[in-house]
Parts: sequence; structure tokens; C-alpha cells
Amino acid sequence: MSALPMKSLFADMDVFHYDVTITPDVPPKLNKIVWEEFCITHKEDAFGGMLTVYDGRKNLFAPKELPCADPYSDKITIPEHDGSINRKAPREFTVKLKKAAIINLEELHRFIQKKAAFSGNCQTGIMALDVLIGYKIGQEFITVNRNFYTPHGAQSINGGLEVWQGYYQSLRPGQGKMFINVDTSATTFYEGLPMHEAFARMLGARSVNDLRQGVQERDRIKLDKALKKIKIRVRHRGEAIKRQFTVFKITPTSADHTFFELQDGTRTNVADYFRSQYGLRLAYPFLPCVVIQKDSYLPPEVCEIVQGQRYLKKMSDRQTADMIKFTCQSPDTRAIKVADGMKKLNYAENEYLRQFGMKVQSEMQILDARILPPPTMQFHPQSREEFSTPMEGTWTIDSRKRFFNAVELSSWAVVVWGQEQEIPARAVEMFVRQLVQAMVEMGMNVTMQQPPLMRSSPQGNVDDTLKTAWTKACQCAREEISKAPQLIICIMPNIGRIKPVIKRIAETKLGVMTQCCLKNKIMLPKRQYNQMLALKINTKLGGINNILRSGEMPLLEEKPTIIFGCDVTHAGPGDNRRPSIAAMIGSMDSYGFRYASAIRLQQSRVETIQDLTSMAKELLIAYYRKTGKKPARIIAFRDGVSEGQFAEVMKTEIDAIKRACYSLEESYRPPITFIVVQKRHHARFFPINRSEADRSGNCMPGTVVDATIVHPYEYDFYIQSHPGLQGTSRPTHYHVLLDESKIDVDKLQDMTYKLCYLYGRCSRAVSVCPPSYYAHLVAYRTGEYMKALDESESATSSSEAGSTDFSSSSFVNVTVKPEIAKTMYFM
Repeated sequence: MSALPMKSLFADMDVFHYDVTITPDVPPKLNKIVWEEFCITHKEDAFGGMLTVYDGRKNLFAPKELPCADPYSDKITIPEHDGSINRKAPREFTVKLKKAAIINLEELHRFIQKKAAFSGNCQTGIMALDVLIGYKIGQEFITVNRNFYTPHGAQSINGGLEVWQGYYQSLRPGQGKMFINVDTSATTFYEGLPMHEAFARMLGARSVNDLRQGVQERDRIKLDKALKKIKIRVRHRGEAIKRQFTVFKITPTSADHTFFELQDGTRTNVADYFRSQYGLRLAYPFLPCVVIQKDSYLPPEVCEIVQGQRYLKKMSDRQTADMIKFTCQSPDTRAIKVADGMKKLNYAENEYLRQFGMKVQSEMQILDARILPPPTMQFHPQSREEFSTPMEGTWTIDSRKRFFNAVELSSWAVVVWGQEQEIPARAVEMFVRQLVQAMVEMGMNVTMQQPPLMRSSPQGNVDDTLKTAWTKACQCAREEISKAPQLIICIMPNIGRIKPVIKRIAETKLGVMTQCCLKNKIMLPKRQYNQMLALKINTKLGGINNILRSGEMPLLEEKPTIIFGCDVTHAGPGDNRRPSIAAMIGSMDSYGFRYASAIRLQQSRVETIQDLTSMAKELLIAYYRKTGKKPARIIAFRDGVSEGQFAEVMKTEIDAIKRACYSLEESYRPPITFIVVQKRHHARFFPINRSEADRSGNCMPGTVVDATIVHPYEYDFYIQSHPGLQGTSRPTHYHVLLDESKIDVDKLQDMTYKLCYLYGRCSRAVSVCPPSYYAHLVAYRTGEYMKALDESESATSSSEAGSTDFSSSSFVNVTVKPEIAKTMYFM
């Protein structure tokens, strides 16, 4: 595993914690510059030559008590800089040190030895050690939180960006030891290019000369969005130290057509000014200028982008593909890069670690792991192959394995969003025939084999189109059987903005299922693609694709058990207007395949689910109506919770589920098992022997790690449940916060793993257990409704984009119709 054991003198060591106050208050980047100057000035009188570590904000940690007075303060003046600091930033600061606490690491040592509970002193001790291992690295590399990046080996990608290889490190308590978790990382930066070259790359031109006809307004807007607020240096003054400026905007006119007034009142353009003032004849006067402040214009050829600036805006599809290509590394390659990162970290030569008496092992931690056996899948009894055992987490879907419970499809329609030239009718008809064949082979009874077909423009009225398709399907069905439309197949040229609109209208206004397909997939349809569509369609319409053989999951079979999945999603960064979305799903059978959902909008950025009591009650009632039984046990999987939120979740969400039970019946108190699911972590497992790996080089599906790197005494484990496709697989971390059922550890791990074989959209085990996966899909789908509604409202009003009021009164606009509310419409 990519973790290094940390050795230290815990038993007899104190760390001295000081509070640092720097006034006036400035951002952390400037704080560090002030602090560095303070350390140079007071190296002997304040620190006695001792090395200390500072987190850039408020906390200083020292291996011994500082020899200076307590409190200690002094004024510091920052010398003239190279321009990386804003001219308007203050230059004089007061730095004050005051002792905050003495951290006895003995308490942390006792905690990892299972001899003491986790305390505030342990938390502060871990924070101090985390600052310690990252301090020297932060002085040498560009750091982002716990990641550090180096331009060595950077790779250019589309649009004037480059991907930098980085490394992640964090300190984690394990069983008997502290570990440093090391992993690879990557992020995008602006290339340190001359600005005129950046213009060409961002606009997809082969060279700057391709822009001689001028930059169109839409391209200027693109440049303006991409370059606003980035730092540049000027190159035309011949200064030894080049000043830095911040881009304000890009002019709508070229350098030879951008005019301004000189001090004597005469008007001139930027190109003429640079020729007369600096003797510089512009090579690219046809390019727009860079505005660095009001009425201060620079031609792009005298500017260069300062290297090391992160690109924080949304990447294009091509940039995202380039990024994935760069970061997709086989386990062997990733292990080599992690080892390379360890050399760059160079813990053995870190003088700060030595000062604190810390040592770090130089090789990865070897772990003991178990591989759980795969379950046996069961299909329809009349299948030629009723039972099948997956190989390396996958199984084939074909006519030999019919759906365990296949539905009847008797009323549906097909809508093509595109013209005949783009998506020919002949190709659509062939696709429909092959899709019908795939559904029939897998056991579905498709009584309407020639559904009505209609066309519409992607820019047309989606509402009217879907209503017409709904009506046509209804009319065709009534000729054979009286049944409301079940499904509308939507063939699209691309995903674009139309898919969220289709889903919102179909599911919140019409109450009908949809299945979206891309043009390039149906033009030359593959048998496997049609089979995957059949999986989705059967699941959406209420069928069961497969179950696990009797006896595979005794926890679900021995007593009525409902499985909950919970998640909360938030709007994008900076959007505090849009509410957060809380989603909860609950199993509706004893197989663990069918689920129903409940959704609520809640206060923006709140992670705990505020209306969980009513959501749980809603699903408990649905389970009773579906099965005729009250759940005798509740197992809840909660996604998206960090370790710092465990206490709040324990306090609010578990109590909320209990209140839901009490509200149904005072004596109804089923035991609850509550498990947090964590996917956003940097633990990676590498098989030592190639013979013990799957075909992608990853650990085998079913690999379980539940010792050494887990919590010293709480109940958590890692499962790598899925087969590797490409790159290095990430295991899922499960942390059991409550287990009133006292479930056997092996049984719970086995059930969690085997649930991953019951994901209704594919024939592979998935990386996260489906209850958690489905909750995320439900929340994401509701977010798509909100985006579609927002764009719709903006397009039909003169108000500013993004003005939709998602108050409780408008919640109906993002609520699915009752006809499909308790189905798996989100698949």
C-alpha cells in the first residue's frame, strides 16, 4: 500500500503550540512571506536557532519552548518584491506569538495503541505532525492543500494548459503506528507562454499567423473568460526584475485599432505608441490587447504568463480527455511514480523532521489482505444458464441468461432529435429492430415491436415533442391493449443541454420513463450496447435483471431487512443560491435489487440531511406496502461524509431514522447499522505478485483490508470490489458508526461486497455498493432538473441568468410524478 509507517519519540516528547497573529489580516500566501521575513530577522532572539513549522495561518509548532518572552511581538517590513505581491498590499506588519498549549504526544501514542480514546489533544497532535511533514515541501514546491506539484515532466494539453505531475501526502493514525499516506496527483496549470502564443493555443489555431484576419467576438469572449485575473509579466522594458500584473480583460479591438489619449490630449493607438515610446514595431498588431487596469493596454507579444498558476475554470471535453489520459496509470506505473514521489519528499534528509525527532520508513507498507469469493448469480429458471459465477468481477449477458423477472413492454415511442441527413431513418429503424431483438432474447415480452417514430430539432420545444410522442405511444398501444406509455427512447446527436431538459419534462411533468441514446452509438449498434440498454430498460420498468443464489446473502434472507442509501450533493463552487439536494433510497425486496427513492431540497451547503425523518418514514411505508412486512433490521449506507462530520451525523441522522420508526409505531424499534461510505481518499493497494492481480494489474475484486492501516479500535475496512478497467483501482472505505444488530464482521463485509454485483446498469461488479451509488444518482438527477429549469426560466424572461427561485413552493418543479416516484427511473 502507498503508506509509510512513521516512527517517533511519542512517549517522551512534547510539542509546543503557539498562536500566531499577523496584522493587518492578509491571505495565507502573503502571511508566509511575512513569516519568512520574521524568521530571518529573529532567528536567534525569538527562536534560539531552533527550526519551527508554521501552517500559514494561525498555528506554529516547536520541538522545544521558545526562548523569547511570552507573548512576543515585533514589526516587520516586507522589502520591495518582484511584483508577485499586489502593489496595494500592505508592507508593514505586526507579528505576535503567544503560547497556546503543550501537546503531549504520549496521549496520541496511547490512542494508536488502543489504550486511550481519541481526544482533542490527539487531534491537535495529528495536526501538528501533518504541518511538520508538509512544511519543507511547501517551501520547495507549489502546494495545494496536501498536494504538491512540480513542472518536471509537465505535459501540454489543448487550449494553452499543461498538466503537472503532483504528489499527495497526509498523516493518518493506524493500528499501533502513524502512517503517511502518499499517492500521485495531477492538476492543470496555465502554460508559461508568451501571451500571443497563448491566444493561438486557446483558440485552436496552428500559429499566431492564423489569426491575421482578426479575432472574432465569440473568440475574444473565450479568451477573456480564460485569462481574466491571471498574472503576467511584461518583457519590453528590459528590467532586471520584471513586474507582474493581473489581467483585467481583453479588448474588443486589435492593437492597431485600440485608441487612447496621451497626457497632452492627442489620440494614438497601442501599436503606434509602442513604436514611438519603446522603438518596438509590433509583429502582431492584429491581436487584441491585454487590459491590466482601467485604460492601461498591453499588446500580447510584450506579455508572458507567469508559470505555476492553476487553472480553476471548467475544462472542455477535450481537455478533460487529455487530463484523464495523463493521469490514467497502470498499478505498476503508479507504484513507480509513488516511489519517485517518496524520493522527492526525501524524509530522511528533512531537517525539520530530525529537529522533532521523527523518522519515516522509506518503503511502502506491506499489508495482509483477504479475497472474498464472488457470489453465484441467478437468472430466470427457464434460462439455459440459470446460475453463473462471475470471473474477475464480470459476467456475460446473452440469450442464455434471461432476466430473473422480465417486464412487458407494450407502449413506447422513439424520438430522434436531428434531421434525416444527420440521423437517417434507416439507421434508426435498424437500431430499433436490434434493440427489440436484444430485449426479447433476454426475456422481455415486447408486444409493440414497431413503436411510433418522430423527429424534432434539438433547438425545438422539448415539452411539446415529448407530449406528442407520449400521445402517439398511447394511441398505438390502445389498438392492442389499453395501457399508458411506459417508455420514450430519445436519440440525440450529443448530450449537450437537451438531455437534462428531456429528463425533467418526462419525469416531473409527464410521468414517463426515458432512455437517451447517442447518435454515434446507434448508427452502427453493437450487440453489447443493445444488451446494456435492455438491462437499463428492464430495471427502469420494474424488472429484476438478476439476483444472487439463495444463501449468498443471509443478512437479507434471515429477516426482513431494508437497506438505505443516503447522499447530499451541492451546487458548484461559488453558487450559494442554489439549495443542496438530499437523496435517500431504500430497498424494496429481499434480493437487494429493487429500490425506491425520496428527495428533498435543503439549505445550501448543509451536509447533514435535514428532513431525514420524513424521508425514512416514506421509504419504510413503501417497503411495507411492497412486501407486506415491517423491516426487522435497518442497514444504512451514508455517502459523502468526512471524518470530521462523523459526530454530527451520529447525533442527527441516526436519531432521525429512529424517530421515523417511532412515528410509525411507538414500539417499533428495529436495530440500525449505520455505515459511512468514503470514496474520496488516497489509499491505493498494489499486489506484490503479478499472479495475484487481475488482468489490469490491480488487486482482485473482493480484496478486503481490515487491519494495520484502519482505525486503531473503531470498525472500518476497505473493499476493492470491482475489476480494473484502466488505471489503478481505488478501494472503497466503509466505516461503521453504529451496529445495533451486532452483525458478524465477515457477514457484513461479505454482504457489502456481494451487493456490488446487483447494480442494474451493467454486468460488472461496481466499486461502491449500489445503495450508496443509487442515492448519488438520484441527487444528481434532481440537480440536472434544477439546471434545466434554471435555463428554461432564464430563456423566457429578461432577468439575469440563474435567477430561478428554488424555494419550497417551487419544489414541485423538480419532483418526479407519482406514477414513477417509487421506481428506478434514475438508472
